[in-house]
Amino acid sequence: MSTLIIEKESIEMKLNPKEPLLIQLEKAGFNIENQCRSGFCGACKCKLLSGDVRFNQDSIAYIQSSEILTCCSIPLTNLKLDFNYKIKSIK
Repeated sequence: MSTLIIEKESIEMKLNPKEPLLIQLEKAGFNIENQCRSGFCGACKCKLLSGDVRFNQDSIAYIQSSEILTCCSIPLTNLKLDFNYKIKSIK
């Protein structure tokens, strides 16, 4: 089981290296701000504090080198993310 840390809260969840992070977070009960789900709008971006992801598609949304789009990021390792309070648990 991989560790996902969001805003100083450690969440144990199995991260699937074949599915976008946005979908996995939604399945775990989190409401992530998003709109296009294809890398165009940038609404789902967050800061990647540690860990590695690969992008399953190119994005045209502007992101800084330390940011990822959860809609097109595939987790490869344990992750530490900062959503800048854009995430809400719907559990």
